[in-house]
Amino acid sequence: MYADDTHLTYAGSNLENVQFCLNEDLENVFNWLQANKLTLNMTKTEFMLIGSRQRLNTLTASPTIRMNNTQVSQVTATKSLGVIIDDKLDWHSHIEKLTKKIASGIGALKRIRHLIPASTLHLIYQALVKPHFDYCDIVWGSCGKTLRDKLQKLQNRAARVLTFSNYDADATELLEFLGWKNLARQQEIHKATMMFRCLHGLAPRYLYSKFTWRDSAYDLRDSENKLNVPLPRTNYYRKSFSYNGATLWNSLPRDIRNTESLGLFKQLNMALRLFYRPGLSTTITFRNHRFVKKNECFLSYLKEGKVAIRLANAGDFDEIVKLSKRIEDRFDYVPYRFHKWLAAPNRITMVAEKETKVVGFIGCSVVDRKESMVLDAARVDPNHRHQGIYSSLIKFGIEQTREEFPTVARLRYSLWSGMYKAVRNAILKLQLEDKEVQCYDFLTYKVEPKRVNFGFKLQNFSKIVPCTKNAFQKRILDNAGTTALFSNNILVIDWHPFEAIPSNIEDIMSQQDRYLIDLSGGCHGNLTPSSFSLGRFVQLDSGMLWTSTIYAKDLKLCQSHVIHQLMSACQTAQRSFLFSTYQDPSLTEYCKEALKDFPSVKSMRNGESIQKMYILEADLSGWRHHDL
Repeated sequence: MYADDTHLTYAGSNLENVQFCLNEDLENVFNWLQANKLTLNMTKTEFMLIGSRQRLNTLTASPTIRMNNTQVSQVTATKSLGVIIDDKLDWHSHIEKLTKKIASGIGALKRIRHLIPASTLHLIYQALVKPHFDYCDIVWGSCGKTLRDKLQKLQNRAARVLTFSNYDADATELLEFLGWKNLARQQEIHKATMMFRCLHGLAPRYLYSKFTWRDSAYDLRDSENKLNVPLPRTNYYRKSFSYNGATLWNSLPRDIRNTESLGLFKQLNMALRLFYRPGLSTTITFRNHRFVKKNECFLSYLKEGKVAIRLANAGDFDEIVKLSKRIEDRFDYVPYRFHKWLAAPNRITMVAEKETKVVGFIGCSVVDRKESMVLDAARVDPNHRHQGIYSSLIKFGIEQTREEFPTVARLRYSLWSGMYKAVRNAILKLQLEDKEVQCYDFLTYKVEPKRVNFGFKLQNFSKIVPCTKNAFQKRILDNAGTTALFSNNILVIDWHPFEAIPSNIEDIMSQQDRYLIDLSGGCHGNLTPSSFSLGRFVQLDSGMLWTSTIYAKDLKLCQSHVIHQLMSACQTAQRSFLFSTYQDPSLTEYCKEALKDFPSVKSMRNGESIQKMYILEADLSGWRHHDL
């Protein structure tokens, strides 16, 4: 309500009752104005009777609305905060005015597009044209198909203007290349966000009162946080927010509906590509008469045709999981991390698409005071390898990351021996010089926790105690004396290499992790510890994997950490699991010896259990974009 723009509304099925109530309210308003020595401009005071076309046509007389014995004039349309509301709510008048404004703006863009840079042209569109499509589209979005098509044609025209395309260029492809959503999808996004606000107390109460939660008699997984959908008796009611808002909310995936934070709700994105993760820039560059949308969609012309590289969204989940499982089989972790990746503020996840099919993806995180980019997930479909897709993903991943985090100066990544050659070739193709900064051996065992007896071992290996998060930060990360335990000041947990600095503590240590330290320093002692280890359960398709990294110089302490990490895993696990240790190659045989006396701890890979993990770094400070 504004002081000079006040609305009174009343809903009823009886015209006489509506007339009586409005006149009574107007009398109260007049008395209040008199008491406060204010006057009302009757020339701008009007009323409108709203209803379906059929209902309005059956009326034999119009209501008489008066204020201070002056009759209020009736109108069939009125403007409220920039939206033209008509008496049938078909939004014809509003769309007509909207199309004129948008067409005028697009015409201006077309006249100046040859005179300004493409990036400036796009910014002008975002500032002067796009807001007309977005403003209050939840209100007028229920207009008929004919009116919606008129607006969609204008968006298509804008896409052709911004891309210097011919009038007959395929609009769907242009929208996809620009990273734009069509208007119908865009309105669904805005409506879903408004539904979240309504249901979480972030919108006026009268909107929340239009919805009721479903109380299912059956314990169905997908019934959580669903709404009762009112039964529409007319098409007029089908266009109402109370009906299509509830229908849209129920169609969202369960984990999206269960989100508690509005920011997280947007970051997780909507299924079926309702949302995409927004970037910070909307720059368009033209290279060889083709356009590239940074931060939303990159085009890369590779050996076997066009491949689009863009930011991942929740709608990619099924295809990415299918691709990842095909490569990793039972040891795939992607299904259990993908949505968390999308929600994390310091992560970039990108996919490569060919003919609408996902053929590759990478995941990157930003750590070390936002100075390092860690490549910690990468997959390319076996049928599309040796086509430059991997290099393109990494190239555009670097560009996207440095666009969003300008302080990133290095790329760091971990490899196992089976991927060493392929990944390094992809890095070298980008004219990056990398160097090996660490090398680990890793052992993998299958463990039956209920059958493991630690009694005879703990007598010899009892100098290890758990370490709290605060103590770990103080005794390890803040302690210069511990840097001798790991080369180049890098420590690894679950294949993720971090610089051993306090700012990384939240990324290094999660709630369920197990951090152990030897008693020489103690968790609360004053001496520098001689060893420590990091353990974590990781969910795989085949079950659970306990991954532990051992940092020690003393051989006995190394074996003690292995035994205590295994014991921590057995205390947590309810069934069989995989157990891996990562350590300096000089300690591997001692780790194997510590585990050889446990009959229920069996080495994987038919006894050939030793594999290599390499940590490499590449300097990005002087790297510049170049075509592959």
